[in-house]
Amino acid sequence: MTHTQMKNLIAAGVCAAAVAACSQSDLNISNPNSAVAAQAASDPTALQLLATGLMVDQRGTRAGLITNTGILGREMYTYTPQEGRNTTHYLIGITVNGKQELDPAGFATGSWGAEFGAIRDIYNFKNTVNASSRPAADKAGALGFAETLEALMQFEILQTRDSLGTIVDMMPNPFDLAVFVTRDSGYKYAMNILDDAATKLGAAGSAFPFTLGPGFGSGVAGQNFNTPATFLQFNRALKARIAVNYATLGGGSTAWQAFRPAPRRPSATPSGQRRLRRFPSSETRSSSCSAPRPSWERVTRPAPSRISTSSARDPAASRR
Repeated sequence: MTHTQMKNLIAAGVCAAAVAACSQSDLNISNPNSAVAAQAASDPTALQLLATGLMVDQRGTRAGLITNTGILGREMYTYTPQEGRNTTHYLIGITVNGKQELDPAGFATGSWGAEFGAIRDIYNFKNTVNASSRPAADKAGALGFAETLEALMQFEILQTRDSLGTIVDMMPNPFDLAVFVTRDSGYKYAMNILDDAATKLGAAGSAFPFTLGPGFGSGVAGQNFNTPATFLQFNRALKARIAVNYATLGGGSTAWQAFRPAPRRPSATPSGQRRLRRFPSSETRSSSCSAPRPSWERVTRPAPSRISTSSARDPAASRR
């Protein structure tokens, strides 16, 4: 046996021994770019990354929602010489059987994929929080935050899909199809999950277990909404907004009552800050309006129109 043959035989033996030492499980490694809930739950830095991801998801839907509803509502247009479909797909569409319709593969199909992508991320976020060993108060705050964003995403879908409805159940396997629910059920789901989120935010501690972005801070929002107690105000305002929409679409008096806040006297108002006040009912308006207004009430009266001014100067103007 030559020296070369000896070297080849040794190399083959080493390779055979290496292959024999390997098992199938050694070849199955976790994808570091696709973490599962159990892994993320045990990582102290993962919750902040996941929460930041949800805020990025939510903000990523706003531009499309504003553009889509603005153009279809004839409130704005996007004129781009290099891309005419920003105008034609919204205002002209395509011809189907002699009728103009929106192109299902065109530009005017937004407020769908991004919102449901965010809801899937919220589903994974909630699973991660529930699987973690964090204190109960931390879990409550994180879940309340996530459910509030979930309701906001559902609201965007409901606003832009008329009677189509929505999907509220996230399947463990993202490739499994979930059933649609009616628009009425979708609105009820969004309001109910906001109530559940409000309960969780009330049970949270003084701070979230992660840091919210600057959009929830005083520099952008005018005041801080980055603690469970202040974020709850955002939650309640969002429910009022959804309840108003639902009331005009058949929700009736129940939805209006969900919108109306309980009457209360505002606390001391900082200088320059305005407060909304509830006007008295018809039974008490005559007596209460004669009383002097408290210092915290500021009522801005519209300037008289040209017609009303001329009518006041010339009684005959109203008869012309």
